Amino acid sequence: MPGEQSTGYLPGDPRYGLQGEALKDYYRTKPAQWAIYCWDKPGMEATRRALLAEQNSYVKNTLALRAAREFCAVRSDRTRYCDLPAPRS
Repeated sequence: MPGEQSTGYLPGDPRYGLQGEALKDYYRTKPAQWAIYCWDKPGMEATRRALLAEQNSYVKNTLALRAAREFCAVRSDRTRYCDLPAPRS
């Protein structure tokens, strides 16, 4: 349509017609869909195993921070209010 910026999505795609915040909101509600494939160099298996716990902790903490942001809101006086869920064990 003239005057509108095309997003490049085709009719039938759930993103079709979405722009700006609506498109951002669409992606915010979608779970991550990715995979990392890696192969260790010969002799590096022990190093990889030693760092695995730290890597898993980083991923877990990053996901927890992102989830926490979903429970936060900015009040009219510009202070942040967070209604965080109880921690899981």
